[in-house]
Amino acid sequence: MHRSPKKIILFILLILIIDLGIGIFIIKSRSFPRLALWNIIESSDTSLFYWPPHQSPEYFYFDSDDRNLEPFRKDLTGLIGDSQSDLNIGLAVSNYILNLKKDSPYTGKRMRWESPQKMLQQLKKGELGSCFNDAVIFSAYLSSLGIISRLWALEGDDGLGRFGHTVAEVFVKDLDKWVMVDVSKNIIFEKNGLPLSVLELRKEFLNNNSSQLEIENNLSPYLNRGYLLGRYQRLLKMVFLRSANDYIYKYDPKIRYKKLYKLEKIFDRMPSITRRGLSYLLGRKEYLIHYLDEFESPLKHKIILAKSLFYFLFLSLCLIGAYLFALLIWILKDQKNCRPSR
Repeated sequence: MHRSPKKIILFILLILIIDLGIGIFIIKSRSFPRLALWNIIESSDTSLFYWPPHQSPEYFYFDSDDRNLEPFRKDLTGLIGDSQSDLNIGLAVSNYILNLKKDSPYTGKRMRWESPQKMLQQLKKGELGSCFNDAVIFSAYLSSLGIISRLWALEGDDGLGRFGHTVAEVFVKDLDKWVMVDVSKNIIFEKNGLPLSVLELRKEFLNNNSSQLEIENNLSPYLNRGYLLGRYQRLLKMVFLRSANDYIYKYDPKIRYKKLYKLEKIFDRMPSITRRGLSYLLGRKEYLIHYLDEFESPLKHKIILAKSLFYFLFLSLCLIGAYLFALLIWILKDQKNCRPSR
């Protein structure tokens, strides 16, 4: 038969129209790709979030000393004194990153999703980064000094919409607790002189106790207290703790793409959202832990819907591709068999 049956053609066209709709939804929606690709654990158990680093769950990763951290360590020579506490070191490093951004000539280019080393090079060239880039570079600097940190995704009160932010938490040994540092603003929050973690701060804001908070900062005069309180009131509604904080290692192609790591150069030419998607699909499994309480509802049903649509898109395109490839082979063979013999 030289033509594909009409029913098959119509079915393929229908699937492609559905796939196009899903694809447009993915491009226009910020929440859909995250719900589809993130491995989300939901819990109201604070013990899943707060533990000393040596007792972290097995799926948590942190950077250890490595030669790749040496450029970060050298940058801080003369900046960090021996007697400083981990928290003061963290604030000094955060301030150093802000000064790097301020002093570098602005190129107009946006920073690419790369390893911390390459992010730092881009920052020093004056390329514009996000709060996530700032937090990853901050984490690498602290790791070079033997200080443990981890990142939180604050996804705001718009349900994984457009109002998101990334902050770090530093484990401060002399206080035996985690403390939130907003690297992009170089601020911490305190209550009664005690610096607060993300969930401690969240509780204060959502219980309307923010007036009792003190803000330690090195801000421009335009970022006033009222602006900051209103911003965090929104940001802390939905929060996720990231499990993979070994940024020096996690950008290795063998971790990001596993068996397909040899295709790294091809993958890395793709847009950032595509590369992140491939990394989530192909690479080491990572988790984001969504904190639930009376202020926040589970995402279970939204996650199921997003993952179902995503895998429908992925599998249908694979099947259509395989069908068209088989059809092409069949046509080529048919043409070969139809050639007149000499």
